[in-house]
Amino acid sequence: MIPTNEQPYPLPNDWQWVKMKDIATLFTGNSINEKIKTEKYLGKDDGLIYIATKDIGFDNQIDYATNIRIPASDNFKIAPANTPLLCIEGGSAGRKLGFTNKPVCFVNKLCAFVTNKINPKLIYYFLQTQDFAEQFTAMKHGLIGGVSIKNLMAVNFPLPPLDEQQRIVSLLDELFADLDAAKALAQSVVDGSELRRTAILHKAFTGELSQLWREEHGTTLDSWQRRTIASVCKGLIYGTSKKSKSFGKMIVLRMGNLQCGKIDWKDLAYSDDEADIKKYLLSKGDVLFNRTNSAELVGKTSIYRGEYPAIYAGYLIKLDYDRDVLSGEYLNYVLNSPAAKEYCNHVKNDGVNQSNINAKKIGAYVIPLPPPEEQKEIVRLLDDLLGREQQTKNLAGKTLEHIEILRKSILSRVFRGELVLGEQF
Repeated sequence: MIPTNEQPYPLPNDWQWVKMKDIATLFTGNSINEKIKTEKYLGKDDGLIYIATKDIGFDNQIDYATNIRIPASDNFKIAPANTPLLCIEGGSAGRKLGFTNKPVCFVNKLCAFVTNKINPKLIYYFLQTQDFAEQFTAMKHGLIGGVSIKNLMAVNFPLPPLDEQQRIVSLLDELFADLDAAKALAQSVVDGSELRRTAILHKAFTGELSQLWREEHGTTLDSWQRRTIASVCKGLIYGTSKKSKSFGKMIVLRMGNLQCGKIDWKDLAYSDDEADIKKYLLSKGDVLFNRTNSAELVGKTSIYRGEYPAIYAGYLIKLDYDRDVLSGEYLNYVLNSPAAKEYCNHVKNDGVNQSNINAKKIGAYVIPLPPPEEQKEIVRLLDDLLGREQQTKNLAGKTLEHIEILRKSILSRVFRGELVLGEQF
């Protein structure tokens, strides 16, 4: 037992503080030369599955689909079934954790916690607590942030009586199964958001989204045109090439300020050049196209809504569109659509560190052009639908955060002996 003055926090009377070495045998896995692993063990039909760090996800799931098999006769270290495996070296140290459902061989960056003294699931759950995370972080050493077996064996463990162990594990299994199901649903909402957004935009620019509006106003898709950007713009104007400053009279919008179709007013640059301020001053409704950026971000577009007076830098192009035939909000949506992004990816010129799309190429892009009144209706519908979609995604994201907070709260209370049978969380 750990002396009272060294105990991290009080426990119920029938619990006791012990060291990890008192309840489990700890050992790291096997170091196998990559060439030998490939030539001798890759693609074999029989033998023990070999688990590397990459085969354990941050969701604590072990992927057994690896095609590396180790014959039992080769006398490698083996983790039995029902063994916690924790990464203790590298960037995933303390973060990747799995629980085996079969005997496996495993890499030397993983540590097995083998026990026949207590329920092994209890150790598995303890390794997910904030208390263990703090102990683990304090023990990290070296450039790669590893933790030694010796230090892990000295970790403090709050040990409940045997019957309490089983009750705790059974209840945590049940609670976490429900939390995992809720997490999977919330994650599916987050993961599917971009697909739903793409579908909404596709319907907008094929006419499906505003079909009811056309029926109510006695018009058809024949009223739509297909026009190049150049044909609906009075000019495609590059921004200032002069170097901006940290402080100054006028904001200079740069490529980093174009985010998700809007202007992000953080990390601003400035200019005091009167000629540039007069020449490049933006007007409410101006649409800015990012002509130079990384291959993934080049072509992103945002609309300036006049929040603050500003000019724009040379990596941006102002699309000086004809406001009698084209809505800036509509143009902004069109140029942020999957079809536009696909076009930009096709026509961009790739350099060493960045890609470029010149004014001629963006001017050649053909957009669907409904009459002005229908453009307004499409923008209204997109504002509503995409706004709801973003709210749904945000809610799902907050749900994921709350699930993790709840999981940590449950674990914290469990290992303080505060869990009450039948309590609702």
